[in-house]
Parts: sequence; structure tokens; C-alpha cells
Amino acid sequence: MKGGAGGTALLLAAAAIVVLLLARDRGTPPDRAPRASEPLPEARVPDAPPPPEPPDIAPPERTPEPAKPGARLVGRVTDEDGRPVPGAGIWLSKEGMGPGEGEVVARAGEDGRYLYDGVDGEERMVGAIAAGHAPSDLRRIRPATATVFELDFKLRRGGGTLAITVGDSEAKVSIEPLFRGDRLLIRTIDVSGRATVDGLVPEWNLIRVRAPGRAPRTLLARLPPEGVVETAVSLGEGAVVLGTVTGADGAPAPGARVDLVGWDWAHVGVVADETGAYRMERAPAALVEIRAAAGDAEARTLMKLEEGKEYRWDAVLQLPADITGRVVDEGGAPVRTSITYWPVGSVRPTERTELDPDGSFRLRGLPNREYRIAVWLRSWEAPPAAEVTAVPGGDPITIVLPRVQGFLRGVITTREGLPAAGATARTWLTPENEVRAKAAADGSFRLGPLPPGTYFLELHLDGEPTLHLDGIAVGTEEVRDLGVLRFAAGGRIRARVVGDGEGDAETLVRSLAGEITYSVRPDGDAVLSEELVPGRYLVSGGMAGILEEAEVRAGETTSVDLKLRGGGLLEAVALDAAGSSVGATFVVRDAHGRHVAGDYGPPFLVRLASGSYTVTATAANGARDSREVVIPADGRRTQVALALR
Repeated sequence: MKGGAGGTALLLAAAAIVVLLLARDRGTPPDRAPRASEPLPEARVPDAPPPPEPPDIAPPERTPEPAKPGARLVGRVTDEDGRPVPGAGIWLSKEGMGPGEGEVVARAGEDGRYLYDGVDGEERMVGAIAAGHAPSDLRRIRPATATVFELDFKLRRGGGTLAITVGDSEAKVSIEPLFRGDRLLIRTIDVSGRATVDGLVPEWNLIRVRAPGRAPRTLLARLPPEGVVETAVSLGEGAVVLGTVTGADGAPAPGARVDLVGWDWAHVGVVADETGAYRMERAPAALVEIRAAAGDAEARTLMKLEEGKEYRWDAVLQLPADITGRVVDEGGAPVRTSITYWPVGSVRPTERTELDPDGSFRLRGLPNREYRIAVWLRSWEAPPAAEVTAVPGGDPITIVLPRVQGFLRGVITTREGLPAAGATARTWLTPENEVRAKAAADGSFRLGPLPPGTYFLELHLDGEPTLHLDGIAVGTEEVRDLGVLRFAAGGRIRARVVGDGEGDAETLVRSLAGEITYSVRPDGDAVLSEELVPGRYLVSGGMAGILEEAEVRAGETTSVDLKLRGGGLLEAVALDAAGSSVGATFVVRDAHGRHVAGDYGPPFLVRLASGSYTVTATAANGARDSREVVIPADGRRTQVALALR
């Protein structure tokens, strides 16, 4: 008998007493949804309560059904305000399955409480769903470990309606809100080939669709606060991937599993036969990572599959191994820097490792696949100084930095024209690789070696205003002579944030390119900058996106009022071909192209003043995507998903 689904007055009263006893002195589980990188939360496993005393009521008209063998689910479903959600469905997956294979097994009563007996198996997933509400996150339970699982669910108010037309009544559709980590219960298409999903929060949702005999698809849809979004999905035959799987010794690997990374839900994986041969049909037409594995040994490759085509991949399984090597210059001398490495074709977060004093490195325990290893001396937006491809377990590699770098040189003088001995000249290629030099007794300096590119230069001497130059081009094997660089009498900027509303106390003064930040000190309700060389500067404060340009004149203090205005939060994620959230560097620029904010995610979250912006995500392999966004002034959260290709 299923809890909350009929029964006599005796059963209802007994169930209520059981629930009250179970719920006593127990807290409510956290309602925060897990991030994509976190494991799904474990359900609390309370001790089984003693059986309740029989209630003092009239006997039932018929003998109740005995409790089913297996674990019991009991708990309460409430909304954001803690009120019960009558009729909420309790969804239970099939044994060992996640979203997509399950059914609603119980309904909450008027008080939001539910009860269900007879849960068996090694692992199940449990969730709650109700009309007009966003679905709960799923909870993992292991029925073999306890007899009672107390699961309370809190449902958020829902938003728009998603209407999906597939044209196949046997298709399965799952929807996952990108920014909350929820796992929505899968929907079965009706006989007309259409599914309607209500109560989704108004944000970007990842839609996964599969049907028997068809290739799976992923796509994005953004729901409005209300109304209906119509989405038509066409499923094709897909591609075929075939080949053999062998061990490192060349012997066949029968039973090896061949699947697509990130597409487990699509059920397209296959097992190699007794000869090691495999044939994977209905693979999605997308850029996919294919993995073959047997025990700890595996092999991976990246393929761009197209509809109706056949591809061959012969996988050679290997245990995890190391990649070793050195970084040297063209003369063979070791280079002290760091290297960056990532799987070929991947848009996953970049890994970095420092080199030993002799320039050597060891990348330990890497799965069998190709890796790109690069040395960046400037930034990810510029080409690396050197780059190679390697596989684990191979011979040591040598990365040679070519002598194509250039140099900057010049002479620094004080404002009186005297040599600025000891002045610091610096530029930084990456935050980890700053290049600086001290001026000699005659004021001369030399910076380098520098990869070809365009640089900014900062000159500093105690008692003089910091001098900076932007847009200095350095060519291959060029020694760029900047001549005499003279400190000059400067001025200051006094800046304050004005207006009503919530703001940030930090106020910054930067160069126009945004590369150099100057020191400031408190000055009443404002800040006062250090002495600055005459010219134009950027002043920011209040919140990201509030920028003003200011002109500095010798001997004067320029006042700047930063007018606080409303804004909101920008939340951005980067997605790979399978729709999984991946690491990337995010940069936000305003309508004038000025750098406003940036960081590494996922996810990327920043508070912006109202206005128009462009957000760009760039992965380690250079894949990127950009979107224009408009931030409203009412404090709402704006969410954007960037598809890295």
C-alpha cells in the first residue's frame, strides 16, 4: 500500500502518529542545491523509532495490508515559507538509476506529510515535485543501510511553462536548471509526442532528450517568469563509432566499456565483445569525448561526430602514467617559469605546475590520452611562447623557448632632469611572471626578454609620481628604445561615491587601459590618490560597472563624484558540448569596451551597475563564447550560459 494514497481512517491516524514520532527532535535538511562539482547530498538516516501504541479508535472494517518489506520513506514537503504543499508527488528512481528512470510513488497529505513503504535495492534517488513549484533536488539513499529514511523537501515557487515537442511518444525528457544544481524528474512524452513541464524557475535550463533508436540531444531554453516557451526537438539517427579495444600488450580487451564522457544519461555506451570489437550506434552529432576503460586502464579521444557518418577509433588501454620533461632556451639553459597542461580538446579547468630549478617537471598519474603542454609568458589571450603535445608514459619531452623575444630599454630621469638611479621599471606578462629592472646609476634600464606583443610600462621612484606608458609594441628580436622618460610634476584625484543605495566602499584609480592600479588613502568621505603624472585616468567605485574618466593636471586635485545607481547580479556559466558546466576565465566589458570585472569560474558571479555589458568566457584550449547582457536596476539576478566551441 502506498502512503498518502487512500486507506481507512485507522491507517491515516496511525501514519500521522508514526510521522510525528519520526519527526520529533529532528532538524530540516539544508535546502541548498548541490553544485555540479559536489556529490549529491546523502539522506539522513535516523534510528528506526519504536512502534507506536495502537490508537484508541474503533476497529477498521477490514484488515489492513501488511507493510511491504524494505525501507520506509517518511517526511514533509513545504514551500519557501514553510507552508505544507498538499498533493506534492514523491518521486523514486529505479534501483541504481538517477533522473530519468522512476515514478511518483506517494503524495503528500494536507499537512504536507507523506509515507511510503517497500523501498529496496542498493541505491535509489528520491525527490519531490508539485504543480506551481520548482522541483526539489534529488536525494540519494541506500535502502540496505537503514529501515527508515526521513526526507524533508522544500519547494521553491515555480515560473513559466516549457512545452517540448519531439514527435516520439517513447521519448524521455529531463530538464536541469543550470544555476541551482537541481535535478528535475524526467518527463515521458505523451502519445502526441509532446511534453509540458510547469513550475520551472525562470532561468536557463538544460534539456536532455533521448528516444529508442534515436541519437540523444542536449539544448538550452530560458523560461520567462510566466507564459509558455515552445521548443521543438528533432532526433536523428546519429553517428556510428566502431573499432577494437586492446591492452598495452596488443591483446584484445573483451568486456571493456566504451562510452561518451558526460552522456551517461543517453544510454549509448557499449561493451566490447570477446575479440575486443565494439560498435556504438546512435551517437550524438556533437563534439564528444570517447572513453574506453577496463579496470584502472583506459584510453580517451575527442571526435566531432556528424549525422549519418561512421567513425573508427581503435583504443589502446593503458594504466595512468607520468609525463616528464624540461623547459629550456635555445642554448639549452633551464628556464624558471611554470607550465600549463590540459587534455587535447578539453575545455576543463587548466592545471598549472611550477618547474624545478633545473627546468624539469613531472605530471603524475595522468589517464591515457593526449595532453597539450604550454608555456605562457603573456596571457591566455595571447599565443603561448611554446607548446607541445604528449601522452603519459612516453619518453621525456623538451620544450624549447625560442629566442624571438624582444627587449625594452630607456633612460629614466627625475622631474629636474637628473638620472633616476634605482627607479623601478616593470611590466608583467602574467601575474606569476612579472618582469622588472632597476635603473642603473645613469638612469638606464633594460627589460626582457619579452614575447612579441603590445605592453604597458610602469616606472616608479619614491618621491615622484608614478609614470606609465600604454601601447608599447615589441617585435620579434627587437630592442625597443624608449629614449628619455622623465618624471613630471603631477596632480591627484579625489573621488567619492554619492547617491542612495547599497554600494561598495572600495574606490580605485586606474590607468585608461585598466592595467595599473594606483594607491589611494582615505580623505574624509572620499579617497585621495597618490601623485599622478598629468593625463587621463579611470576611476571606479560603488560597484562594478560604475566608471568615470578624469583629467589630471600638474599641481591640481581633480574631484570625481561616482554616482551610485541600481544594479543586480550577473551569474555566468560555461558549458561544454555535453552541456556540463566547465571552468573558464570570464571577462566583463561595458558598452565602451572597458574592462569592468573578471575572474575564473564556474560559476562566475559579480555585482554590476545597471547597463549593457558583454561577458566572454575563454577555456584553456582557446574555446570561447560571448553574450551581450543587460543588467536591470532592480537588484534581480541575470543569468547567462555560454557554449564553448
